[in-house]
Amino acid sequence: MAKIFVFNPDHEIALASNNCKYNPKRNILRFNDDLSILPVWFCSGCTIERSSTNSEWSQTASSMGLQYDVCDKIDYPALTDIDAWGWNKSLVASLTERGVNRELLPDDTRLTIIRRLTERRTAVDAMEWLLSSLCEFELPTPPVIITNQAEIDDFTNKYSEVVFKSPLSESGRGVRFASAQTINDNLRGWLRRTIEQQGYIVAEERYSVLQNFAMEFHTTHDITTFDGYSLFETDGMAYTGNTLMPDNEIEAHISSMIGVELLNAVKSQLIIFIQKNIAPHYNGHLGVDMFVFGQNGNTLLHPCVEINLRPTMGLVANIFYKNFVKAGKRGLFTVDFYRHSDELLADHIRRKADKPLIIENRLITNGYLSLCPIGGQTQYRVRVEVYP
Repeated sequence: MAKIFVFNPDHEIALASNNCKYNPKRNILRFNDDLSILPVWFCSGCTIERSSTNSEWSQTASSMGLQYDVCDKIDYPALTDIDAWGWNKSLVASLTERGVNRELLPDDTRLTIIRRLTERRTAVDAMEWLLSSLCEFELPTPPVIITNQAEIDDFTNKYSEVVFKSPLSESGRGVRFASAQTINDNLRGWLRRTIEQQGYIVAEERYSVLQNFAMEFHTTHDITTFDGYSLFETDGMAYTGNTLMPDNEIEAHISSMIGVELLNAVKSQLIIFIQKNIAPHYNGHLGVDMFVFGQNGNTLLHPCVEINLRPTMGLVANIFYKNFVKAGKRGLFTVDFYRHSDELLADHIRRKADKPLIIENRLITNGYLSLCPIGGQTQYRVRVEVYP
């Protein structure tokens, strides 16, 4: 059997729980199920455990040369290769109970290190590395680690607006904005509980973001490589989607705001930091979120907002563009949520009619595609729209 890929995008929430018996909420289970087949677009030839796909989706995937397998019941004890969106205690315990060979899974020591490296403290360390290595460039003040109420008050009074982040969270869920005027008992309670449960809070000044983007890397014990860019959007906190365009055009766009010298210097220093501090303990994909911001009339770069020790949706968008979209075309890669599944189904039907998919030589030249099958109960979707 080909490599099994386990899609567990709630990985950071499971890490935060640090519990072998982590139980995801209903909306997370729905998200995981609706998008369970997404890995076939970035992990070629992998096998996904899923009851079925609909014929329309399967035909489209086949016309694009997609290599994958879907199995409704996997023989876990017979597996010889398995990978996951992210490794944590809960996933390893679950796979062990199903009979997966323990030698295929991370041991307790490695899981502890992965959890530590996934914490936001790693991004703080990387930011301090960049500041010390790139003295010739103007970079923002690094975030600080906060462990008590007095430090919270001191930091809040220092800036007009601040951002507080829990050490472990997922897609904006552990982020809070505040000022000396708006901080209240509810926020103080959240900060206190987070410090009690996770040991600290990361705090930094809130900036006026002009453009979010990320650098995607892949690391092994021997080498760290740059895989490409992710030009993404958020709703102010959580990820919503990516712009699909060539890496060289993304680089030109970012460079026009901050200069190519700074961009390349950050890339080079991050590779050194990753190889020195992360690669000895973690092999796989990781993404470093950044943004361009405006301050006092200047356009500046925040070169390390987050480090995601796993594949990211931005990586999926980047790989999809390179493998399945005609070179030079542009488009959108979007994650949708609909409270009512019938509304999503209606939108899916409308988009297919309004923006019919055109494929030439297995590459999309125009139109709309849902990367996962849409059924009667689907509430989450990853869709691609390629412009004419």
